[in-house]
Amino acid sequence: MKASAACLVLRLISEQPQAQVERLLGAQDCGLQVQPGLSCGLRPHFTSQSPVQPCSSGHVPGRWVIPCLSCSDNRTCDWREVTWQPDGCYHTLVERLLLQDCMMDRKVLFIGDSTNRGMMYFLMERVNSSLEDWGKAHDTLVYQNLNTGRTQVSYSYYPQFWLEKKQRPTFREALLQLLNRSQPLENSNQTVLVVGGVQWLNTNHLRTVQEVLDRESLSEILVVVKSLGMGFHLPVDGIKSLSLMEIQNLFRQNGDIISTAKHLGYEVIDTFSITMGRYKEFLQGRCACHFHE
Repeated sequence: MKASAACLVLRLISEQPQAQVERLLGAQDCGLQVQPGLSCGLRPHFTSQSPVQPCSSGHVPGRWVIPCLSCSDNRTCDWREVTWQPDGCYHTLVERLLLQDCMMDRKVLFIGDSTNRGMMYFLMERVNSSLEDWGKAHDTLVYQNLNTGRTQVSYSYYPQFWLEKKQRPTFREALLQLLNRSQPLENSNQTVLVVGGVQWLNTNHLRTVQEVLDRESLSEILVVVKSLGMGFHLPVDGIKSLSLMEIQNLFRQNGDIISTAKHLGYEVIDTFSITMGRYKEFLQGRCACHFHE
């Protein structure tokens, strides 16, 4: 039961429209080669048949696939049909009725930065068919009007980087506040906690999650970890950008996060690998959703 619920959450977050593919957009952009030994850019892609089995996790390696007339001229590519293709499996598109049934009487709690908030709004729009509220919130939110009132979603922004370090709530404090604002909570997979951020997350945060959930008698809830991501890597005035070496260190840290999450029994969405090839499409500034799709 717990695995089944996890797969639905993983498929929802990872889903992309299916398209007839002709060409391949590599796993990384040639303008920022995080893995020097890995190919980059557009390359021909030929498949004899589609993967026959759905993916069982959200950290399966993959690549972006897009229909093009010519790999050497991206002006011939239909970027509206780009799709993330995991290796050897596929992410099924969760139909709205199935999603609404899966989310019935569930509480989904998000803690993290604006990238996590964007996924929350996407989930809300899919469940309700529309989105009334999508502001750039930097505090704690609770939504109880989803799925005809049968689904609750809550969110807590972390870290509050605009405050002085001594005034910033710790991750433990932010998580406890989110749990308290979302009460009552059931100690089962009817409660889902999604943790993640674009750069700040590390293995210590995951161990804090385990300690807090054990202390609060919530050790049986479903935890989904959204790993690091490629954000704020274009040089923009007034916004700190990382060097290639710093980004490569993030990539290695991302691997540690995935390994620790799996060891703790958590599900993982490897958003670093998914966003690595499309880092130029990350919108800077205080956005409700940094990626336009």
